[in-house]
Amino acid sequence: MKKNLTRRDFIQGSAKVAAGTGLASALPVTGAGSTSSWAQNTTQAEGIPTRTLGATGEQVTSLWLGGAHIGLMKNEAEAMRLIHKALDMGVTCLDNAWMYADGLSEERFGKALAGGKRDQVFLMSKVLDRTADGARQQLEDSLRRLQTDHLDLWQFHSLWNNEEVETLFGPGGAFETAMKAKAEGKVRYIGLTGHRRPHVFELVLDKYSDDLDALQFPINCIDPHFQSFVKRVLPRALEKNLGVLAMKTLAYGNLPGRNIASVADCLRYAWSFPVSGVVSGIDSEKILDMNVKLARTFTPMNEKQMEELVLSTINHAGIDIEIYKNWRA
Repeated sequence: MKKNLTRRDFIQGSAKVAAGTGLASALPVTGAGSTSSWAQNTTQAEGIPTRTLGATGEQVTSLWLGGAHIGLMKNEAEAMRLIHKALDMGVTCLDNAWMYADGLSEERFGKALAGGKRDQVFLMSKVLDRTADGARQQLEDSLRRLQTDHLDLWQFHSLWNNEEVETLFGPGGAFETAMKAKAEGKVRYIGLTGHRRPHVFELVLDKYSDDLDALQFPINCIDPHFQSFVKRVLPRALEKNLGVLAMKTLAYGNLPGRNIASVADCLRYAWSFPVSGVVSGIDSEKILDMNVKLARTFTPMNEKQMEELVLSTINHAGIDIEIYKNWRA
């Protein structure tokens, strides 16, 4: 169990909504128009709010620049401009992964951070291999591509069944590499991600969470209806004072793309939980400008607003929208 539960106020301030929504104790607001301390953290000069990354005490921006989209951009010069503009606007937390665009995403971030910018950011990447030796090679690849000697957060990526969890944390598993890398100063904090089945996180929280610092999983307004991370994982992660990074906030773009919920409502919903940040896929300056504006002007939804938004998505629940949950468990 983590010590010094600085996020306890978040949990104690939770409120239950109508049984049909199932948001239960994860809901962070206590009434119409109310706000909690997590929504009023310090802000950077550029105006991006910051939040605390669990028990680490690190202040991280509420908006994170996702790495996958950067690697898919066809024009590298445009990708470089986008990263630099995000930094200039105050988005200093960067997401990435060893496998994104076959390493191109990491290479582009490495180029963008050269010349002294590395020390200005909180840099995260992810590892796919579940074995100690494979994970070590992928870590060295990531450090080389990113042109850095350490990662601020290194996460085991996309865990999808219990067998993978046991391999990862068992003898000769990737977790051994993570702990050694942390002792070597190559990794500051350790986390894991997943977006297929919440039961994988339940196993981790039951058995292996003591040496973890962060979890990253889907948080969106349709999730409570089906294989819900909001209902099953979020409250327990907060109880253990783990940093929580929200992803799939637009459900792969399907929520606004199919006119189920607006981008503004989707991001506001996710930020209205006591998450440490939202990892957002951004591949144009237009989207960056919009998301930064939403982060700067954010005010939390009250419980009635959250309940109504969740209920409005109920007829669309399931794998047709949350396609990332349509994989073998």
